Amino acid sequence: MSTLKMGTTTLATENAGSIAINNEVNFPAGHIIQTHFNEIEASAPVIVNNTTTIGTLNIEFNRIKPNSHFLIRISSLVYRPSTSAACFLGYRISVNGSTVQTKERYVKDDNSWSTCDAMFKDTTTGSANNTVKIETLYRNSASNDNQFDYPTLLVQELAV
Repeated sequence: MSTLKMGTTTLATENAGSIAINNEVNFPAGHIIQTHFNEIEASAPVIVNNTTTIGTLNIEFNRIKPNSHFLIRISSLVYRPSTSAACFLGYRISVNGSTVQTKERYVKDDNSWSTCDAMFKDTTTGSANNTVKIETLYRNSASNDNQFDYPTLLVQELAV
């Protein structure tokens, strides 16, 4: 096992070829600390009819830095058979098993198949090693059977 130090402060340790950066290392604001990605590659449309559907995709991981922020991108192929009401993409975030918040963004109001995406900066606070779960959210506000297909979810933890 090897250790990289600056003065008396440990920056990183190596163990059997794996390098771990010490949690006390401060990264510049906006630095990407970790990235997670999930997708459904085969067609399996989720039909949303005047309701909210959560959890088609999810990512669960341990927060590395205390009070870091998260950059979240949700994408889906969306079809709306009519233009009544509106279509939304969003997410729900839970920390240590408790829901913290949901956010959504209006993305579409036409009746064609098109890829839509929404990006969010989540500033939920917490401690290092908290278990964070982020789930997709689809919503429409009319009875018109919106379809969401081929979804992707990208989450990046950012230093603040």
